[in-house]
Amino acid sequence: MEALTRIVVKAVEAGLFGDLASISPLQRISVYADDVVLFLKPLQGELWATRHILSLFGEASGPHVNFRKTTATLIRGSHEEEERTARILGCELAAFPIRYLRLQLALRPLTKAEWQPLLDQVTKSVPGWQRGLISREGRLVLINSVVAARAVHQMVVAEAPTWMLEEINKWMRAFFWADPERPWQGLPGLKDPEAEGVFQSLAQFTVGDGRLTYFWRDRWIGGYTAEELAPEVFARVPTRRRNSRLVAEALQEDVWIDDIHGEMTVDLWMQCLNLWEAVEEVEKDSTRPDSITWKGVESGTYTAKGTYKMLCQGGIRWAMSKPVWGSFSPMKCKVFAWLTLRYRLWTSDRRARHGLQEHPDLCYICLQEEDNVDHIFTLCPYARQVWYRVLRSANLRIADPGFTGNLQRWWTEARKRVRRFDRKRFDTMVICTAWTLWKQRNARAFGNEREQKTVEQVLVQVRDDFHLWERAKRGGRLGAARE
Repeated sequence: MEALTRIVVKAVEAGLFGDLASISPLQRISVYADDVVLFLKPLQGELWATRHILSLFGEASGPHVNFRKTTATLIRGSHEEEERTARILGCELAAFPIRYLRLQLALRPLTKAEWQPLLDQVTKSVPGWQRGLISREGRLVLINSVVAARAVHQMVVAEAPTWMLEEINKWMRAFFWADPERPWQGLPGLKDPEAEGVFQSLAQFTVGDGRLTYFWRDRWIGGYTAEELAPEVFARVPTRRRNSRLVAEALQEDVWIDDIHGEMTVDLWMQCLNLWEAVEEVEKDSTRPDSITWKGVESGTYTAKGTYKMLCQGGIRWAMSKPVWGSFSPMKCKVFAWLTLRYRLWTSDRRARHGLQEHPDLCYICLQEEDNVDHIFTLCPYARQVWYRVLRSANLRIADPGFTGNLQRWWTEARKRVRRFDRKRFDTMVICTAWTLWKQRNARAFGNEREQKTVEQVLVQVRDDFHLWERAKRGGRLGAARE
């Protein structure tokens, strides 16, 4: 790379490159490993000279410049200069801000959206769950040497806004002062009012020694909470006391009365007296611990499955839930099938609806119809050939999905013609075929020629993947199937 620098300096001295204000010939090029930045004017002579210099350097040294992976950025250039640059250099044009050596370079102050990736990079440099596995001295070194260094690196070229510095400092403080016994400390707390209401309505507390039940929050007073029995009294209790006062502590010499702040009125005394009487009527057994009975399930013990089943009572079951989630395909393929049937794949028609592109593209395989879910998996001639070959290789006399034009409708009708004990294998075969078609579509959409396959090759791929998934179901190469 030193030779390239010397060639550029010689080109400046020979007049192939014009002078740039406040820049010496040596500063015209910045080289770090295989990352190179070259400053020049968008004139025809300088552009051709740059292309020839880079080509000759590649022929002489070995490392050739891939102009397809090279970008040119103009500093306040005209439209004519942009066209000239793209035509001569044969590379893509990139607008500011651009990234070089992980630095965000721009002509104007960066927006909050442009600063956010750097903030994410800083906070994700060390996963939060590791804080409990590192000593405090180690955390201090890690913060000063790694986390803070990333932010300082960006501030070499741009002044960070106040909000970003505060976010970084906040994350570093939480990481440094973490309690090793509480690795979740510092993570954002999510509190769903609806979920809390469901919990309060289904959880029934039986007080024993009072060391697990909260006096002000839990539903332990005859099936009621203190807030429901005495709302004005509850409003006078500080939040910190509501969230920390246990029944065992509150009932010692009626300490809970001291939690009530403010002037006591007649109505407040009446509610306080009613609450005291209700508390006295609760049966307590200090010889056993508190217990919680979950009314959402028959056993009285909380389970996620039982609670979810109870919450979904009365709902409409999706007809394709069993074919999708009951198959023995990998989880990522099940999620893919669910997204496909719900029309949630990011095809070009959906991108256009969301304003991510102006118009839907044509199918990347056949270039005939619009790129959408129905066409990719049922109507595309390539897909119809694949389905025909797959169904024939499985000895199934079923028409391909192209006759219906809708994958879910075809799948529902086709599985009825399959024997009941073979339907799970049929569902897996459908997901495997659709998954392979989607990968072929993406290989053409992103120009990955190595992954593009013919119909015969796709048939082999579907057969191999299906047998691998089936083997994983029987306890074989499960890890390989997951990949």
